[in-house]
Amino acid sequence: MAQAGRSGEEVLVVGAGLAGAAIAWLCARAGRPTVLVSVNRPASQATAMSAGVVLGAGPPGAAAEWGQLSAAEMELAAQRLARGSDLLCEVLLGSGAPVGFARRPHTMVLAEDTDPAWLVRIERLLRDAGFPTSLSRAADGRPALRRERDAVVHARRLAFELLRLARAHGARVHLGTALRRIVETDGDGVLVDLDDGPRRVSRLFWAGGRPLPSDPSRPQTRTQIVLHQVFAAGREPLETIYAGGDGDILLAPAPLRPGHVVLVRIARENPAGGLSWPEPLRAWEVHRGVVRRQRLAEVCSGPAFPIASEGRVVSLSGLSGWPVAAVLGLCQEAAELD
Repeated sequence: MAQAGRSGEEVLVVGAGLAGAAIAWLCARAGRPTVLVSVNRPASQATAMSAGVVLGAGPPGAAAEWGQLSAAEMELAAQRLARGSDLLCEVLLGSGAPVGFARRPHTMVLAEDTDPAWLVRIERLLRDAGFPTSLSRAADGRPALRRERDAVVHARRLAFELLRLARAHGARVHLGTALRRIVETDGDGVLVDLDDGPRRVSRLFWAGGRPLPSDPSRPQTRTQIVLHQVFAAGREPLETIYAGGDGDILLAPAPLRPGHVVLVRIARENPAGGLSWPEPLRAWEVHRGVVRRQRLAEVCSGPAFPIASEGRVVSLSGLSGWPVAAVLGLCQEAAELD
């Protein structure tokens, strides 16, 4: 595949998860020669751990991050959600692929130790993005947000469909190929070392999750252990989507299994040096049924926004906690960079 030292207009996408597949599709659709490489199988890492919530709590899901967003960042996040939702509709209407899309109206209940102002900020962002919501109260009196327009989608199936669309627009996909290092970045593009030799590209989109080769400081990433469980409904159907105050728990309706729920938990290190799992809401006990499937995996989290090096290297890592629409909206922003 590679041609040593060749200078071209093609872009290189590293990673075949939801973000990598989306950026490859958007670049190829815009007429840019596009090559995607991935050392792993498509959608087998962080995307496989996704709950697939389309709108969710907004980008990112953690309350700690939300408390730091400025008014300008809130506006940008609203634009991302709106644009990403439009892109998802385009994919759903333009293909007959069963990606598990389903409307899932829900009430998002605030965690007991979370500032109610967080919920108000989410309501404002969704309203500004064109998704009507209403502030309400849960049965136990805690602040809640009723969302009639949200949905879920099977993130892995969506990633596979985006890869198919990317190929249909001329993108070349090479699985089992790794980017070893970034040799140099200059006015002519980016010179990289792939498994099969050096290659010069006009732009590199890094969606591989882990730190960029040759530059572990950008982006700052960390490895986290994620427990992904699918439960049958218990005594009552689950209507609540709950994003933990520190971003380590997510409950969501399972996209392909009516009456089932996805529970994603990120491990915490305990004083003894081992791992412990955060417990969800007490109310979850009335919904807990039989565990149908359980997976344990390492995922990498990084910065919440893309990082560009001289406009040539763009990082799309660290999006595993973002809603699907926000990921698609951010990828469209990156694809339109000059």
